[in-house]
Amino acid sequence: MKNELSDFFDYGMGPVDQATIEKVSKIIIHFNTLERLMKLIITKYIGPKDKYSFDNFVLNNEIINFANKLKIIEHIIKFKKIKVEKEFLDAMHKCINYRNAVAHSDRLNEIVLIDWETHENGLVLPIIDNNPTVTRIKPNFKEESLEDISKKFSDNYFIAVTSLDKLLNNI
Repeated sequence: MKNELSDFFDYGMGPVDQATIEKVSKIIIHFNTLERLMKLIITKYIGPKDKYSFDNFVLNNEIINFANKLKIIEHIIKFKKIKVEKEFLDAMHKCINYRNAVAHSDRLNEIVLIDWETHENGLVLPIIDNNPTVTRIKPNFKEESLEDISKKFSDNYFIAVTSLDKLLNNI
């Protein structure tokens, strides 16, 4: 049994725990909320006759990605001379980087075999550490725990969503 389990642990993969699923889901859902708010702002600013078609076809996420919607938002802010939080753009870019790091990570189910534990009944079980790490490429190559990335994303999300909400109400 120990040899069979050793082969499994050689790949360093295991089941994803509920806490990891919740952190990743929260980041993805909140990121989608930011994108939805940007679409609402752009649609409100342009004022198309057919808002549904504009929102669902022209601004479709597969046609105009998050970064390009953010560029449109930046132009609206400059053109309308709207004051936003000075941290707004930085927070948006950090949200992009944290979301991408998590969404494209292949290490969320990574586990580390620490040792083997023999129980009184002779059963030998692995002792594992399941602390997922994420490798971020932007702005520089860095490994961080999912816990740290989740916290940093949440901090920047709050700035971004608050700023987008104010922007939506001031157009």
